[in-house]
Amino acid sequence: MKFFSTVMASLFAIALLAGATPIKADAGEYVGDYCWNWSNQTPLESGTLQLGITHIGGGHYLCSGVFTVTEPTSTQFPVHGNVELLGGEIYVTLSLAHRLRNSSLGLTVLEARLDPTDLNGTFESINLFIDIVEVSQGTFAYTTCK
Repeated sequence: MKFFSTVMASLFAIALLAGATPIKADAGEYVGDYCWNWSNQTPLESGTLQLGITHIGGGHYLCSGVFTVTEPTSTQFPVHGNVELLGGEIYVTLSLAHRLRNSSLGLTVLEARLDPTDLNGTFESINLFIDIVEVSQGTFAYTTCK
């Protein structure tokens, strides 16, 4: 009896999905790739950030890209987040997972505030590792993408 009810529930779900009208997904408008050189003092690190940005309506944007550390080591991590226009500033919030400290997994959340006239700005981030929590501050300097 349990087998029969599972089969019937599965057939009902398939029939429901097959009869549903597809909804058009509007992916937004791709704005382009934007790049920054970044640096912070604690810990002493620097690198580049390249983001592909998509406008999804109003002052809302989605982004994904590559966060590259060039000093003290050379490594890259995928990153994703959003961009919002608020009070005359551009706010960028990014999330990434990485392995830096003794190969343990680290998670970073970063918030940047950029000047809309030159796209330069500052950031704060929190890095969570199994054995340590780091808070850092630094700068973003807009540059051309390579």
